[in-house]
Amino acid sequence: MNDKTAILMDFLYYLLSFAKENGLTPPQASAFFSIMLETHERCTETSFINLAEDFDFFKTLLLQHSVNRPPYSQKVFSLDDLKLITDYALNTYES
Repeated sequence: MNDKTAILMDFLYYLLSFAKENGLTPPQASAFFSIMLETHERCTETSFINLAEDFDFFKTLLLQHSVNRPPYSQKVFSLDDLKLITDYALNTYES
C-alpha cells in the first residue's frame, strides 16, 4: 500500500469512528462521510492550498444537509450536529 492510500484509509477509518462515537444515525453518517470525502477530494485535487475556498465548499455542503428545502437540500443535521461536525473538521482536517 502506498502512502497516499494509507492516508486515505486512515482518514476514512477516523470518519467512521467519529460517526459511531457521536451517535450519528445511518443517514447522518452517510451524509457526513460523503461531505468529508468530497471536501477531501477537492482539497487534494491540486497541490495549491486554498483553505478559505475549501472550507467554504465544506460549509456549503454541510448547510445543504441542514435545511429542508426540496429539491435543493434535505435536512439531516441539527444545529448541534453542525457545531459538532464543524469542530471535528476544523480540529482534524483543516488544521
